[in-house]
Amino acid sequence: MLMIDLIYKIQGTERIQAIHLNAYDGQTYTNEHFKNLQSLRFLRLRGAALSVDFNKWFSKLRWLRWFGLSCSAINLHLPKLVVLELPDSKITEHWGGWSSIKAKRLKVLDLANCDYIRSTPNLSVFKELEILILRSCSRLEQVHPSIGEVKGLISLDLSSCESLKELPKEVEKLEELKELLLDHSSVTKIPVSIGSLSNLEKISAIHCSSLREIPSSIWNLQNLRHMNFCSSAIEKFGTLKEPHLSAFTKSKYCDKLEQVHPSIGILKGLISLDLRFCKSLKELPKEVGELEELKELILDHASIIKIPMSISSLRKLEKLSAKRCSSLREIPNSIGDLQSLQHLDLTGPAIERLPSSIGDLQSLQHLNLSGSTIERLPSSIGDLQSLQHLDLTDSAIKRLPSSIGDLQSLQHLDLSGSTIKRLPSSIVVMDRFIT
Repeated sequence: MLMIDLIYKIQGTERIQAIHLNAYDGQTYTNEHFKNLQSLRFLRLRGAALSVDFNKWFSKLRWLRWFGLSCSAINLHLPKLVVLELPDSKITEHWGGWSSIKAKRLKVLDLANCDYIRSTPNLSVFKELEILILRSCSRLEQVHPSIGEVKGLISLDLSSCESLKELPKEVEKLEELKELLLDHSSVTKIPVSIGSLSNLEKISAIHCSSLREIPSSIWNLQNLRHMNFCSSAIEKFGTLKEPHLSAFTKSKYCDKLEQVHPSIGILKGLISLDLRFCKSLKELPKEVGELEELKELILDHASIIKIPMSISSLRKLEKLSAKRCSSLREIPNSIGDLQSLQHLDLTGPAIERLPSSIGDLQSLQHLNLSGSTIERLPSSIGDLQSLQHLDLTDSAIKRLPSSIGDLQSLQHLDLSGSTIKRLPSSIVVMDRFIT
């Protein structure tokens, strides 16, 4: 006897709102199985087939997750359905069920890993759709132009669509779109019309080996906060009046990037700027200081010679990492104005001195100077009342200033491999956290 056969014989089953059914043997469930389950809000099926009157038995269903749906046509009249997930299904764009889906309230449509779909169906019936997931649909070649009629779409996931080479121009009509994911797809270009997506906050095209160029219209996206083209084949960023970014190559990181154009300053909503392993990048434009919302600046292994004084304007910056920047000799005195900075990582032998203004970083919790050639710390380091972790591993520091005893929040001090032989007398309980 099937579990569901037992369920509908139990008193009170009419109050059951969620059920998960596995049927790896291809079990078919009928109206009889669900006659006492008319309060269902959530139904999850795996390897099962249904031969039921959806309108009659599932009129209250809000969420249907059906793994491995076969290509047999079904009548999905679900007036209150909000989430429809059909991952790993064998359906195609010609599946008869598309025309029978009656779900005017649908917000989420998940077709991940539907390997037989070559084109999305006509999406115009899903007027309220907000999230469309087509991730890993390996044969998907086309996104139907009707996507332009889904005005409320917020997230479009086309990552790992290996056969998808282009987006329809109708994407420009998705005025509410906030997230566009193209990672590991075969897109060759991003349409110029992307510049009209005024609400777009994130675009990701990691490992897009056929993507050569980004249109200049991308710089019109005033709400853009996250842009990632790591490991793609970008050779040119589009221009407004002149180039915005220099060439990218197919290498894992942007090791041929030579310039960040001053126009980066228009990206007022940018939160994170990651330039790690940009080995041809020697300087940042002063306009970086105009990134009012920036919280994270990563320069690890870049060839940066100096950090611009304008960094002092980054009032919301919480993390600055310049690990192994072999050409960076000093940090500007203006760093002391970064009142939100919590994490400063200057690992490596390049930095020769720290400015005295470092003591003004009242929010700083983590300071990493491991492997540095700095021989002395400024006495102002004792003013870092929030500092919890100080890493001086393998550094050239010969002695600590007496002010280090003023670090009341310090929990971890790592001196392993350093040349420090004596501790200042101001340290009275250091043995509980020195390593």
